[in-house]
Amino acid sequence: QCPLEEVDCDFSHAGCNTKLPRQDMEKHVEESTQKHLVLMSAKSLRLEQRLQEQQETFQQKIEQRQEAAEKLQKAVEGLEEKLQKMALENEAKTNDLQQQLQQKAQQVEGLERCMGAVRSPIIKMDNFKQHKEKQDMWYSPPLYTHPGGYKFCIAVQANGGSVAAGTHVSVYLYAMKGEFDNQLQWPVK
Repeated sequence: QCPLEEVDCDFSHAGCNTKLPRQDMEKHVEESTQKHLVLMSAKSLRLEQRLQEQQETFQQKIEQRQEAAEKLQKAVEGLEEKLQKMALENEAKTNDLQQQLQQKAQQVEGLERCMGAVRSPIIKMDNFKQHKEKQDMWYSPPLYTHPGGYKFCIAVQANGGSVAAGTHVSVYLYAMKGEFDNQLQWPVK
């Protein structure tokens, strides 16, 4: 290294702007000790202030993040409560719908039974001769006048009844208690 080469002071990082030949730098450092101490002290103070500012900024960011985390936690708790409430409501609605579905299935089953009765208007009486000889009453299976209508059955006395005994066949219609009675007009017209 050339002794005549002009170089920056060893304390340039602290703020000393002196440029000297390399050979004179040692003397400068010895003579400017007081100046360099002041510059280093000032730099140290600036670094401390900067560090303090950064710590404060960092602390503010930590507090902001903690507040945000607390808000998020409250929001999550609120959402969990809403989800639980919705789950309970959905469960209740599902139960209601299942009950309604069961009721509708029962109604459909009843209508199907009625439709079955209405679809087969031909009723066959087996063993007519035996019924006539025994002079007993024969009853048909239950029938409906129409889907959702009145329930009835037919009774047949093969040998006739009362004044028709022995000469005629007596046929009777009996109204029966049906599934749709509370929806129908009474008396039957």
